Amino acid sequence: MAITFDSLVKDLLADPEAVALFEEMVPGISTNPAMKMIGGMPLSAAVKLPQSGFTPEMIEELKAKIEAMNA
Repeated sequence: MAITFDSLVKDLLADPEAVALFEEMVPGISTNPAMKMIGGMPLSAAVKLPQSGFTPEMIEELKAKIEAMNA
């Protein structure tokens, strides 16, 4: 599976490389109970939720890192 910014959160949480990236940016995010509730959402929507812990700057950085992972 190619990791994309629009991949579903549940798929990304099954990918150790993606989990490591999320944890690097927001420690504890992958084990937050809210992640189960948003598992069917695309990452692009989930990171914009107020409780996600991602700032707009972090979202841009995350997008760039995901693109780099697929390069």
